Amino acid sequence: MNGKCGVIGGAIIFGLLAAAGPILAQAGPAADEPRFGRSTPTDGKGLFEAKCSLCHAGFAPGTISLGQRLGKDRAVLTDRTDLDASYVTAVVRSGLGTMPPFTRVDLNDEQLAKVAAYLSAPKRKGRAE
Repeated sequence: MNGKCGVIGGAIIFGLLAAAGPILAQAGPAADEPRFGRSTPTDGKGLFEAKCSLCHAGFAPGTISLGQRLGKDRAVLTDRTDLDASYVTAVVRSGLGTMPPFTRVDLNDEQLAKVAAYLSAPKRKGRAE
């Protein structure tokens, strides 16, 4: 009797999986979506959020460090109006203080140029765009 129950139980599980197959296939990523992780954004703001915000958003270590070194009004990079694209590029590639350098593998030259342009773009006073 135990052998018969095992066969029946296996058949039921196989049947359920077969029936659920089309449903599970629909829930998977589309053909143009990455299967692991997320795709990398292509605009400066998206790249900043993906690559830099871990340390430079909100009350994060980079923001705290900048606040201690430069003052509260210059701590949030996206609010700053004094950043030059070439300065941003130099700091990202070389590192500064506790910030490690970012290699071309971490952020390629095209991506870095977009982040630098985003951070150095004119902003309305007191609010990042």
